[in-house]
Amino acid sequence: MDVLTAASAILLLGGWVWLFCKVRRLAISERLTKAIANRTVDAILAVDERDRIVLFNAAAERLFGRATRSVIGVDIATLMPDYRSACRSHVGPGLEEASLAARNGPGMKALHADGTVFFVSASVSKANVGRQAFRAIIVRDVSEQRRMHDAAHDSEARYRVCVELSPVATWLSRDETIVCVNPACLALFGATDAAEVLGRPSSDWLDPEGCKGVRQQLVGRSHAPGLVARPTSGKVTRLDGLTRDVDVTAIAFDHARPASILVALQDVTLRNMTEQELRESRHALRELARTLQIAREVERTSLARQLHEELAQRLNAVKMEVAALNASQDTHPQRAARTLASDGRIDTQLDELVDLVRRVTADLRPPMLDDLGLAATLEWLARDLLARYGLRVHTDLRETDIDTTAAAVLYRIARDALERARLRAPDSRISLRLLESGGFVRLTVREDDFVDDDLANGLPPAMLFAIREHVALVGGDAEWKTHRTGGQELIVHLSLLGRKSLIP
Repeated sequence: MDVLTAASAILLLGGWVWLFCKVRRLAISERLTKAIANRTVDAILAVDERDRIVLFNAAAERLFGRATRSVIGVDIATLMPDYRSACRSHVGPGLEEASLAARNGPGMKALHADGTVFFVSASVSKANVGRQAFRAIIVRDVSEQRRMHDAAHDSEARYRVCVELSPVATWLSRDETIVCVNPACLALFGATDAAEVLGRPSSDWLDPEGCKGVRQQLVGRSHAPGLVARPTSGKVTRLDGLTRDVDVTAIAFDHARPASILVALQDVTLRNMTEQELRESRHALRELARTLQIAREVERTSLARQLHEELAQRLNAVKMEVAALNASQDTHPQRAARTLASDGRIDTQLDELVDLVRRVTADLRPPMLDDLGLAATLEWLARDLLARYGLRVHTDLRETDIDTTAAAVLYRIARDALERARLRAPDSRISLRLLESGGFVRLTVREDDFVDDDLANGLPPAMLFAIREHVALVGGDAEWKTHRTGGQELIVHLSLLGRKSLIP
């Protein structure tokens, strides 16, 4: 009996010791858990099956502005009004953990002790302690993210209104499928309802050339983000089968997933038609001018030949007749003196008339232009200006393979430029150059120490347009520029390869 009693006492004492140790370990574990919970930077809460708060760490106190003793046993909806609705939609009976979020943006609404609203994200985990079920909630403040989200949403709404009111046709596509269009785009496509456009590939509306231009713009922006891409050309096919010319501008929103592409379409059909009509009109006018130039050149050539070969020769014949009459004049001294004086005046007038005929012939078309070429004719022109006006022209002239029609055009341009230089600045240094290189002929008239008023003001001289139109008839172009050292220069370029001759 004593042995049995002693054994029972020993067993009872051992049980008490074991229970004491277990309780001690549980207390230490509880204190350790609370210490860890209070040390963590994230707010941690725990609720029981009735959503009553049973754990509230120090970070939660700072986040919600409430003391632990004031919230233990309080319904969690007091702190997080959206908790239950978010928990029902995310944490089902078979789920052990989930991240709760609101449907209208990042974070759920939470309340400070003073009633101030802020937004938090919550991660919920289920935990069973014995027969009791608890939920541990890790809460983080996402008010700044929510503010940025709301600002982006408001900005998107304002931008959508701007797009809706924009007169420029605009669509938004994802994965090459149109997801948004504005009324201007519907009008361009000939659609009355957005449903006719949305959900269809962008290639159904924009031709392959336009789609290629969109890809080129996006690639160019990706390689050079600050680069402003120039619009590309394309054609849009309407619902009624008609096509419209458009200028296409595209930009990608890479921050969105999937990436979105905003495409703006400017209808330029009327502009292109107008430009085409202007090109055709300009071409017709140039053809008319070319025809008139040919007719004038034929008339000038014919008139110059008549003056040179007929009138000049007849004047020379008259001089010979006058000389013959002088040889058979009266021998009476007094009458002979009067006759000689009269004959001298006639010879002088005839010589002046012959010189006038030669100058008119040269102005119409110098005979040497057909016989000796452009370089020799320009050299004669420089010497003639020196002899008549004392204007010294420095020449550098090379023979070219240019035909007589183009040579006549270049000759008149050079003659008019030198005449203007003589009248404007006769004391300046004037040079005339004619070169041929690489299939191009270059005529240059340079004036040192003089600049035209229009060029000084940054504008092309008024006569440059006429010169360009004149030289364009033989497939050339002209420019007028100033030099840093002073002076100005007229440059005429003429291609020998692609030029169309004035003479058919």
